[in-house]
Amino acid sequence: MNGNNNRGRATGMRSVAFWIQAAMFLVVVPWMMVHLSPHIDVPWNRSLFDVASVGVGTLISVLGAYVAIRGWLYLWLNGAVPVGQVPRVLVTRGIYRFVMDPVYWGYTVFWVGTAIRHRNYAMLLMSVYLGAGFLLWAVAVERPGLRRRYGLAYTEY
Repeated sequence: MNGNNNRGRATGMRSVAFWIQAAMFLVVVPWMMVHLSPHIDVPWNRSLFDVASVGVGTLISVLGAYVAIRGWLYLWLNGAVPVGQVPRVLVTRGIYRFVMDPVYWGYTVFWVGTAIRHRNYAMLLMSVYLGAGFLLWAVAVERPGLRRRYGLAYTEY
């Protein structure tokens, strides 16, 4: 009975962790990018390159969103746990064959494209910090956990 109670707590904690991560990706980071960056921004000069920056920024944002969503869906469809935790299954197929941590990189690239589209230096800098944070998290926490859990299979990946 005590084991089931602990298992229920662990499941509840994972559920809370999932919703915290969802709030970070879908509410907190977008709010910071959209509402804080204009207050600390140095506007780019308007020029003939405006149309080009909007087009290029949009393409980069769409590519980033595609990679992030495809990576998340692949994790979800293969039964892996939410982003930010060591997955229950080692996912090495699909988009994971080509990109390590596609959810993080796609999300970061999405914000870089958005910064280019809006010609917003502060948002671009915040995007770089976001990507650096993801990189540090992946290298310091996720990859060692994957190495411990999956050993040679992860090393070969």
